[in-house]
Amino acid sequence: MSELSTPQAEKITQHPLETVLKDLEYLVNSLAMELEVAPSDRKAHQDLLRRTIRVAEAALQIPDQTWPVTVYPDDPTEAITIVEDDEEFAPEIEALRQQGWKIMTVTQFNQNVEKLAAQKSDSNPN
Repeated sequence: MSELSTPQAEKITQHPLETVLKDLEYLVNSLAMELEVAPSDRKAHQDLLRRTIRVAEAALQIPDQTWPVTVYPDDPTEAITIVEDDEEFAPEIEALRQQGWKIMTVTQFNQNVEKLAAQKSDSNPN
């Protein structure tokens, strides 16, 4: 029997705080439930608070190497700037566009998101 080889998919790196966030959300929700169910159970409340502190302290020990690097373009006109839909600033926005800035209003951004979602749903008929 032969094995089929498949190209390795590009690995999407998860931010190191994603797991921390999930753990903290779980602990906070557990504490909220404990307070509702057993408001006088001081020992359980303290246990959850200690666990919350341990998770936060562990997060503070995450090495710099695992932190994602944010690359900011040297030229601000390379990035897309999203601005509120406000006709009061239309002349300034247009002047910046003429200087090469890529500026999009919130409405334009939402339209692009809807368009992408429609394209995605058209390509995945489930």
